[in-house]
Amino acid sequence: MKIVQIGTGGFGKNHARILSQLGVLSAICDMNASRAKEFGEKYSVNHYSSLDTLMDSEKFDAAFVCTPTSTHFDLARKLLEQKKNVFVEKPMTYLSREGEDLFKLAKKNKAILTSGYIERFNPAVHLSKNT
Repeated sequence: MKIVQIGTGGFGKNHARILSQLGVLSAICDMNASRAKEFGEKYSVNHYSSLDTLMDSEKFDAAFVCTPTSTHFDLARKLLEQKKNVFVEKPMTYLSREGEDLFKLAKKNKAILTSGYIERFNPAVHLSKNT
């Protein structure tokens, strides 16, 4: 399995570290070229500052999208159109209809689409649901 990491900010840097430890990280992409280079060198993988360049240059099975929420829909759509499996950090999209569109595209292209679930296990979230 080859997985690319898109975005190396807050959660992205953690996902990149774990994917590398699991031996499945195959490339890094961050629109900040110096961050892309830093993480690419850190994990000894190719690095890109453009999703289009990454997609033209790399063969991979899945992508982790850990960028600002405003970019999630467009990035995930591009990946799903290429029949890539996609993990999108939470929230998946700002608008429900965009999430539904991604779901339909994933289903049509027989790709896996999933989102981050870590807050599901946050005690504060659990407490607020039960009050």
